[in-house]
Amino acid sequence: MKGIDKSEWWIILCTEKENDKDFISATLHRGSANEGSFIDYEFSILSADGAVLETLKETQCFLMGFETLRFAYINAWEVLTEKRYAYLPRDTFTLQLKVWKNNGEMEDSEYCYMRTRPVLERTSLFGT
Repeated sequence: MKGIDKSEWWIILCTEKENDKDFISATLHRGSANEGSFIDYEFSILSADGAVLETLKETQCFLMGFETLRFAYINAWEVLTEKRYAYLPRDTFTLQLKVWKNNGEMEDSEYCYMRTRPVLERTSLFGT
């Protein structure tokens, strides 16, 4: 995604473990080494019909250079089992991220789509 101050931005989804619980985290990465910007953002998880399941809005976040901002931390058990029908309709996890400069209004919009397939990695260790 290219946009604010001609910077490149990307979103990384991964799983994390904390206190024996698995979480899905999403982070926003800025890929340009420039003077930085104050940004506002709104992150949402959407259902199949586009309804917002969860949302987080932050203002006046300062990102400079190659900085990272974690903007989601979701219980993986809830997403993958308990509420799978809502979070993963047709096995699709839909995120919406709106990012704009901290001047109170969004100027231009850019739609970016990402498709991923959850993979469960299993490793067995045998010792003698």
